Amino acid sequence: MKILLTIHHNLDPNAGAPGVTWKLGQEYQRLGHEVSYYSFDNLPHKLPGMLESMIFPEFLASHVLALSQKQAVDVIDASTGDAWVWAKLRRTSNSPVLVTRSHGLEHIMHLENLEEARLGKLQLSWKYPLYHGGFRL
Repeated sequence: MKILLTIHHNLDPNAGAPGVTWKLGQEYQRLGHEVSYYSFDNLPHKLPGMLESMIFPEFLASHVLALSQKQAVDVIDASTGDAWVWAKLRRTSNSPVLVTRSHGLEHIMHLENLEEARLGKLQLSWKYPLYHGGFRL
């Protein structure tokens, strides 16, 4: 199988979620699958961090559509929130299978952020509930 792994961070084998994504890809390869990655490293350079997060799903959707047309991917193994734009598009019967995964910490971090804000220890932007505290979750 041809597997595309996605992560909304720079792909760093020595960092939390990106490292787990990289390790998962290494295991898929060990089992004989072709593996490619799509991460912030694939985006245009020198974008502000928040902008990277916001446009990543659109860039990924474009990339997956291009791969799909060439039948160059069988499975998309996507981190939380990465593939929602592509998933919303009309797909055909020969579209790649979409698998999503979460390291499980985003919801916990959100609850901790809300508690810290309630206690006055953290000032959340008015935009926080719209994306990171809402839509993305």
